[in-house]
Amino acid sequence: MVWTHRFRVDAGVDEIYERGLAADRWFAFYPAYRGIDAVDDNWPQKGSTIVLRYSLAGPLTMRLRQTVVRHERGVFIEWDEQGLGGFWMDRPRFDFEANEDGSTMVTLTVRPTSRFLVARPLIWLISLPFTRLTPKAMKTFAASIERSDSGTD
Repeated sequence: MVWTHRFRVDAGVDEIYERGLAADRWFAFYPAYRGIDAVDDNWPQKGSTIVLRYSLAGPLTMRLRQTVVRHERGVFIEWDEQGLGGFWMDRPRFDFEANEDGSTMVTLTVRPTSRFLVARPLIWLISLPFTRLTPKAMKTFAASIERSDSGTD
């Protein structure tokens, strides 16, 4: 299963890196985000890792480990993502296209799977809410960068 979402950020790629990919803001745009457990000093450089905490249901949380596996600054960033002991695995990627007006088009590509063969058919069902949630989360991501860019953060 592979799906994409394309969206516009009314800010340049440098602002996206500075404000959107900063460890203290990374993935905070998803409602289930509960904080950072660990982050490498060189985040988001290739090979760096961040461990995020997310709510599953009520007080239950999970750790989501993301390691940058490919990165060309300003062009794309791709990371390996694992949670629940490999039950959830993904290889998300952001592609950046700078526009002449100073804005940036961002394409998110998501490839969820599981380490466990028997769980792979379930990933499709588990991913369905994310296909609906992600456009709103990316709108929040973009707005947080744009607010910062306008000085209203």
